[in-house]
Amino acid sequence: MFKYIATFAIRFRIPILIVLILSTAYFAYRGTELTMSYKLAQLLPKSDSSYIAYENFKKNYGQDGSIVIIAVKDKDFWKAEKLKAFIKLSDDLKAIKGVERVASLKNAIVLTRNDSLTRFETVPLIREGLTIDQRRADSIRIELFNQPLYDKLLYNSNENTYLLLATLKKDVLNSKERLNVVDKMEKTVLAFESDQKVEAHISGLPYIRTVNVKMGQKEISLFIGLAVLVTAIVLLLLYRSFWEVIVPLIMVGISVFWAQGITVVMGYQVTILTGLVPPLLIVIGIPNSIYIITKYHREYGLQGDKLKALIHVIDKAGSAIFMANLTTAIGFGTFMATNSEILKEFGFVASINILLLFVMSILFIPIVFSFLPAPSVRVRAHLDKKLTTAVVRIFILVSQNYRKWVFIGATAVVLFSVYGISKIKTKGSIVDDMPENNRAMTDLRFFEKTFGGVMPLEILVDTKREKGAVRDQKTWKRIDELQEYIRNQTIYSRPLSIVELLKVANQAFYEGDPGSYSVPSKLDAPFIIDYVKTENGQDPLLNSLTDSTKAVARISVQMKNLNTNEIAQARDDIQAKANEIFDPENYNITITGASISFMNGTKYLVNNLFQSLALAVFLIAFFMGLMFRNLRIVIISLIPNMIPALLTAGLMGYFGIPLKPSTVLVFSIAFGISVDDTIHFLSRFRQEMKAHSGNIRSAVIKALRETAVGMAYTSIVLFFGFSVFAASNFGGTKALGILVSLTLLSAMFTNLLLLPSLLMVMHKGQNRRRVRKMQKLQQ
Repeated sequence: MFKYIATFAIRFRIPILIVLILSTAYFAYRGTELTMSYKLAQLLPKSDSSYIAYENFKKNYGQDGSIVIIAVKDKDFWKAEKLKAFIKLSDDLKAIKGVERVASLKNAIVLTRNDSLTRFETVPLIREGLTIDQRRADSIRIELFNQPLYDKLLYNSNENTYLLLATLKKDVLNSKERLNVVDKMEKTVLAFESDQKVEAHISGLPYIRTVNVKMGQKEISLFIGLAVLVTAIVLLLLYRSFWEVIVPLIMVGISVFWAQGITVVMGYQVTILTGLVPPLLIVIGIPNSIYIITKYHREYGLQGDKLKALIHVIDKAGSAIFMANLTTAIGFGTFMATNSEILKEFGFVASINILLLFVMSILFIPIVFSFLPAPSVRVRAHLDKKLTTAVVRIFILVSQNYRKWVFIGATAVVLFSVYGISKIKTKGSIVDDMPENNRAMTDLRFFEKTFGGVMPLEILVDTKREKGAVRDQKTWKRIDELQEYIRNQTIYSRPLSIVELLKVANQAFYEGDPGSYSVPSKLDAPFIIDYVKTENGQDPLLNSLTDSTKAVARISVQMKNLNTNEIAQARDDIQAKANEIFDPENYNITITGASISFMNGTKYLVNNLFQSLALAVFLIAFFMGLMFRNLRIVIISLIPNMIPALLTAGLMGYFGIPLKPSTVLVFSIAFGISVDDTIHFLSRFRQEMKAHSGNIRSAVIKALRETAVGMAYTSIVLFFGFSVFAASNFGGTKALGILVSLTLLSAMFTNLLLLPSLLMVMHKGQNRRRVRKMQKLQQ
């Protein structure tokens, strides 16, 4: 089949080139419409119970991760000029388009009792229009510190730190505009920090997500540039020829335009994963070029005819290149079997473009080289270099005479790896890929130390009866007991619920006495409830912390940036304590929020990725079975590619690299790519078996001589190509680059040493069968 494709490509090369150019122009134009995704990645399927609980929570109470938190630490905070500057900062932040509201001392209120109207009234802590002198600043400070509600919510007096909580508008939160809003907020805060000579910190999920997106945008361009540079250098060192470098780079450049255009056509946006596709195509596409160009140089040396050599290359190597690209596409395509939208998109975009890369390889490269001068002796000199020839001889020598040591070494690696795998832990946190020296991380640590954390956690107490959350004093006591448990844990911020508001009401009922900041007594409760109202009879203080029926009480708390195991333990501890306090027959307790959603999503995703890896192994084995029609060959082909994966997993255990989505990705990607070398070697081995009348030993030696150089070249390109991801500032992407590079490098040695050795064992068995057959004939 590939002979006809090659003949067709050469015969109609000009029309095909025109189609390629027009297609590239179209996809390049559509690629200009490409946009970044600013939404939180949806990891859980919509049928998952925790996903449903979180969506219901957001429907009733709004998005929990919508607040940017700013902290100002200043021992001279209560000097009049400093306080006025802080108030102005609050006003400046509120004036930024996209900010819905800012909670700070500027708009803090004090609850007072009005007996004539039988109601509570709110009085601003800082009244509008009043001149703030030092006497007024001291008065505000005294009044604030007499309001226990705000301690650890708006300030930490022990640390001289005061907060501003800026809530972003819903339409801004998941749009590109968030970047502009957060950028303006950050500049405003940094200007304040510089002018006032104070220490300022910024955090909160919107800020952290924005920093992640900005870093990701910069890294996409960085990776593409580094991938081009590294592959160009390696190609130049291999071939020492301008065209042998520039043609492959043009081909992968075209594939990048196609990938970006297809992403737009499919209605996708650039995520942290789809952003990796362009550099991946550059790295994966170059090996195709190396196989074709190296084979072309060898065939031209044998035939002396440029066009015949090109046709022969596609005829002989086409099926192997197709299978190699197919297995790589399968490695990525299995991500589509997960229930994660971000992985499905990544799997589809990567796999479809890898298959298109194959089409580009067998059409574009031969067509372009058909117009170029034939490769000179100097250009083809790399085939006969003393070093490469000597290395190939070593591989042949080892597979023939030192197989026992190869098997001993492979067994030792497997045992070493299995022990390392036993040390692997599955964990990951919402912000664990960011570098520790990044301001977002240092500020996050500050908030964790000073206020307990910024990661949202929500606890819903369903009383199963209308107004049960606001009318039942026993329920208040139970909620306060659970809050006391949470306050005593070092991983949480101070919790906020309707009980805290009722404590404020109790304090106001007793003329503002800070000592009365407590849960209303059973005797006082009816009177206090009667005071908590407005002219229209509503309870606005309670609306944000209860549902519409007042049956559910919300406890809102922030936690540290814990890993998934720690989040699970924290959730289980809270659930166990809640079960002690609340009778399950009368109450339903739901623990949700962004932290819980992330934990469940991560665990679900890791399980899905392992399933996709198993599916990739099965599908690759199936297609190799169709290709070689020999079960032993299929089994033998899998062994050299499983050992590198085991070694990488073992090293992860030894070096404490946890299993999380970014590291589990390694195995499907690396396995799909490393099998390429196996396919090229076995394809050549099959051809040589036919040429040498089924003699395995001769076929192995000939196949090594023909493919070892190309396999080594491509492995070197892949090793250095994936190494560019080690330049990432994200820990997950860095680990992906290092681990895939390591896996592919070790796969090169297993495919060049272990695979031929395993085939030679078949040769030994073949000889024994021949001897037995001869003995039977003699008898």
